[in-house]
Amino acid sequence: MTMSTILPLLLALYVVGLWVIVPTKARRRHRKLTILRTEANDTTTLIRIPISVKVRYPRGWWGLRTMSPMELTVGSRTLAVTTKPKGVGAMLGNEWFFDAKLTNIRHASHLPLDFLRREWLVIQGVSVNRPAEIAIRPVGAFDEAWAALLRAGCQSIDHPLDGIDPAP
Repeated sequence: MTMSTILPLLLALYVVGLWVIVPTKARRRHRKLTILRTEANDTTTLIRIPISVKVRYPRGWWGLRTMSPMELTVGSRTLAVTTKPKGVGAMLGNEWFFDAKLTNIRHASHLPLDFLRREWLVIQGVSVNRPAEIAIRPVGAFDEAWAALLRAGCQSIDHPLDGIDPAP
C-alpha cells in the first residue's frame, strides 16, 4: 500500500469516528443528565440564585474563564448548577448536578489567576458519575447560598460546625 491509498482511508476512519463516536457520547451524557435534571426538579427548592462559575480540571488547575450567567438551584436533597438559558448548558456540557449528602463545600478567598481576590464557594462531589470540582461566586447572596447548601446536606470542609441548623 502506498501513502496515497492510506491517507484517504485514514481520513474516512477519522470522519466516521467524528460523526459516530462524538454524538454517541453526547447522547449518553444527555440521558444521564435528563435523569438527574428530573430528580433535581422534583425536590423542594430552597434557593435559586445567579452565580459565576470556574471549573477545576482533572489535572488540578483552575480554568481561566469564568462562566456566567449561570444559576445555582439548591433543593432539599440535590443541587444543580445550570446555565440561565436552559438548553445551552446541556449542549456545551456546562451543567452539574450533585447529591447534597455526598458533596463537600468550602470557602476560598481567591483562586489562582483571579486577580480581583473575590470570595468563592468551592463545591466538590460527583456529577454524572465523574468527580467534579467547581467554584461558584453567588451574586449578592453569598451567606444565603452557604446556608442553603448546608441545609440541603452538603458537608462543610472548613467549618464543620457552622452554627446553622441543617433542618429548615
